[in-house]
Amino acid sequence: MVSGRRTVSGKPLLADDPHLALTAPMLWYLADLQGGALKSIGASIPGLPAIVIGRNDRVAWGVTNVNPDVQDLYLEPEGAPLRSRTETIRVKGQPDVTLTVRESAHGPVISGAGADDLGPRVALKWTALQPRDTTMDAFVGLNYAQNWGDFTRALSRYVAPSQSFVYADVDGNTGYYAPGRVPIRAGWDGSLPVPGDGTREWQGFIPFAQLPHVYNPADGLVVTANNQVVPQAYPFNLGNPRNWAEPYRAERITQLLSAKPRLSVADFQAAQLDTQSLVWRDFRTLLLATAPGSDDARRALADLRAWDGRMTVDSRPALLFEAWLMGLQEMARDELGNGTVMNSLSVLRQLQGGGELCAVQGRGDCAALLTRSLDAALADLRTRLGDDMTGWTYGQLHQVASNHRAFGKVGALAWLFNHAAPTPGGTNTVNVARPEHGTFRQTHGASYRQIVDLSEPDRSLYIGSLGQAGSPLAPHATDQMNRWIAGEYLPMSTRPADWGKTRLLTLKP
Repeated sequence: MVSGRRTVSGKPLLADDPHLALTAPMLWYLADLQGGALKSIGASIPGLPAIVIGRNDRVAWGVTNVNPDVQDLYLEPEGAPLRSRTETIRVKGQPDVTLTVRESAHGPVISGAGADDLGPRVALKWTALQPRDTTMDAFVGLNYAQNWGDFTRALSRYVAPSQSFVYADVDGNTGYYAPGRVPIRAGWDGSLPVPGDGTREWQGFIPFAQLPHVYNPADGLVVTANNQVVPQAYPFNLGNPRNWAEPYRAERITQLLSAKPRLSVADFQAAQLDTQSLVWRDFRTLLLATAPGSDDARRALADLRAWDGRMTVDSRPALLFEAWLMGLQEMARDELGNGTVMNSLSVLRQLQGGGELCAVQGRGDCAALLTRSLDAALADLRTRLGDDMTGWTYGQLHQVASNHRAFGKVGALAWLFNHAAPTPGGTNTVNVARPEHGTFRQTHGASYRQIVDLSEPDRSLYIGSLGQAGSPLAPHATDQMNRWIAGEYLPMSTRPADWGKTRLLTLKP
C-alpha cells in the first residue's frame, strides 16, 4: 500500500494477494454486496455474510497472516478434572462414528485417548477456541466502515487468526493494524509444552491499543509479506521469529514500490506478478563457484551464469536452480531425519559459514556438497524429463495444482476435479509459487489478487485463482485460472456496465 504522495493519481493504491493453499473449488467467492448502507465488493468465503478482503465506497483493506504464537500445549497432571462430551459424525452409507471429546480447563485434550481419565493428558489452549469469539462481527464492521475510526473499532472485535490489515480511504489516509488476541506470558515463551498445574498461565492478551499499528506513515509505504512486523524493542513477545517468513518478498516489494517517484495501477500489477528471485541473488556467487562433477554440471553452471534470476515457465536455469536448492535443503537429514527440509536462509548460512551440516556422516565439506548436490539434482531431472537438457523448461515440472480435497484423490475422478497448468514464480518471489519439495508442483500461491485505486474505486481490479462455480462441469468452474496465470484481472467495479452478462441474487427477510 502506498499513499497518494507516491501515486500518479494523488490518492492511495492498495494491493493484496493472500497466499494460501490452491484448491478446487477455490476458497474465495468474488462478490458485490449491496443493501441499505451496505456497499462492499471483493472476496468472500461461501457462507460468510461479509466481504473478507476488498473495499466499500470509501475504504479498502487487505490482509496477510501475522503468525504470532497463540497456542500452547499443557501437560495436565494425573487426575486433573476433565469434562467429556460425545460427538456423533454421520457417514453416508456407513454406521455413525461416535467420538468422546475430553477437555481440561485449558482446552481440548489431543492425546491420551484412553478409556479412563488417569495418566498424563496433553491439552491445547488456543485463542481461536476461547469463548466469545467476535471475529465475524469485526468483518461485518469492516464492510460498513467509512473511515479509520470505524475501521479500528471494527478490528478491536477481531480475535483470530491474527492478520496484518492494510488500510486506505478516498480521503487519502492510509494505515496498518495487526489485530487479534495475542497472549501475554510471564517468565516463559511458549516454545515448549508446559505443566498444567497453574504455574504457566496466560496473563491476559496484548491490549488492542498496543498491538502493531500505524496511521498515515511518514514514508507513505506499508509492506506486509508475512515478514516480521515489529522491531526488536517491541515490549511484547509475538512468538518465535522463525514463525515469520524470510525477508525476500518484503524486500523485493519495497524495491519495486520505491523504484519510481509516482506509481500507477500498472506498476502494482507488475509488482504482484514479479518473479525476480532474490534467493538466487544471494546464492549466486556460492553456487557458481562449484566445481562441476560432470559435463552436464558444467553446462548447467554455464546456464546459471547467464541467468537473470527470473522464474519464468520457459526458463531452464530457473528449473536448475530450484532443483539444486531442493537438494541443498535436505542437508540436515542425517542429523534430524528424512522429513527435514531447511529454508533457504538456513541453507545459505551453512554454505557461507562452512557449516557442519554440509558434511555427510561426518565427512566432506560445503564445496563437496555443492558438487554432489548439483549432480544429484541433474540426475533427478533426467529421470523426469529425459537426457536432453536443451528441452528442459521450468514449466514442464512447475505447474499449479488446484486439487479437490476429496475427489482429487480418487483415481477415476481426479482428472475432472483437479486442474493443472504451467506457472511462473518460485521460492520467495513476490508472485509466490514455491515448488513443492519432491514434486515441483505449485500447491500454494496468490489465492486472490486485488488492486484498489482510491482515486476512482470502480477502476480497481481483482481476480481469483480458479473460478466461481463449485461444480467441475459448470462454465465458470475454471474460467479465471488462465487469466490468473497470465497476470490478468477482472474489473472490481460496482457499475453494472462493467460486468457483462450477470445474474442478480436478491435475498429477502
